[in-house]
Amino acid sequence: MNKYSDIELFELVKQGNKNAFGELYERHWERLFVLACQKLPSKDDAIDLLQDLFFLLWEKREEIVISESVSSYLNVMFKHRVFNFYKHTQVKQKHKDHVKATHNDSDQSTLNQLNFNELNKSLAIEINAMPEKMREIFMLSREDGLPVSEIASRLSISEQTVKNQVSNAIKRLRAKFGGNYSAE
Repeated sequence: MNKYSDIELFELVKQGNKNAFGELYERHWERLFVLACQKLPSKDDAIDLLQDLFFLLWEKREEIVISESVSSYLNVMFKHRVFNFYKHTQVKQKHKDHVKATHNDSDQSTLNQLNFNELNKSLAIEINAMPEKMREIFMLSREDGLPVSEIASRLSISEQTVKNQVSNAIKRLRAKFGGNYSAE
């Protein structure tokens, strides 16, 4: 894949070529990671942002048109993700400030319980909407607390498949819940 230009690789990516996607990722992630670490408050935020960026690139690959430079396109995507990160952070802070200003402690407790119940309902709906195998693996991992090796053994699949399915499930949940879902 080294012999291909970025544009040629992206054309292969558009056709669903995962090796081409991996090569584009390897060519660009480090540069973007350094930028993300400079722009965001933590390394974890930088990693999450880049995971979301490359996940979105893969998900939208058939719709994306890049004629000049993959690097430039990724830079624009990166800027949008950083902007969204701070916009979301600002909205969360305003919401927290508003809640603090308008509710006393008992109201806050009730509100927290309602939010928790609502979140649990939404989470259950989203988990049930997952493909059957992904849902089964995710539940064994997160609900039953089974290690990857035991899940792989129990379902007669590779450990990498288990890791991929759990990762994809978490990405779905993060996309649905604004990047705030953490299943760890």
